Amino acid sequence: IQFSNFNIQRDLESFAWTVTFDVLGKTSFDLIRPQGRTLKTVDININSELFTMVVAKANIQRSQGNVVYRCSGWSQTKLLAFPYATKRAFTDNQARTAAQIVDRELLGTGFNYLWSTVDWLVPLGVHSYQDKTPMGAIIELCNAVGAVVVPHENEKRFDVKPYYPISPWAWDIA
Repeated sequence: IQFSNFNIQRDLESFAWTVTFDVLGKTSFDLIRPQGRTLKTVDININSELFTMVVAKANIQRSQGNVVYRCSGWSQTKLLAFPYATKRAFTDNQARTAAQIVDRELLGTGFNYLWSTVDWLVPLGVHSYQDKTPMGAIIELCNAVGAVVVPHENEKRFDVKPYYPISPWAWDIA
């Protein structure tokens, strides 16, 4: 698929890559545009680095005789967030580590993760939430431990990494 005006980006606090591009040609546009609630994924190869993106929005813009087929989307981690994942409420009935809480949130989603930050036991009755998707609950947990979600470029996974490479309590000796 040929395209122009391509942009892919992610900042430190974003749990998903974002992508926007214009597709050259209606035939290609029809291949990748979402059909109702059925989203399409595209593999984008940039200098031998593969990005798998979910095309979530597509529209046709007409202006002064020109037609532009515009698409936008996100990395697959966005599927764990609203509106693609169901919001729910949860109160934990046992003590778990922060990483074990993430395990529970990802159960049955097809996603996995790598925990690369501090971890500790969350006491019984402390972890609860209302009206959150799996990613919303994970981000809230990451904020509590001083971490960020780093989406993988082409797999259904993410890394949980510390916001700062050195924990704040170790700054005086770093």
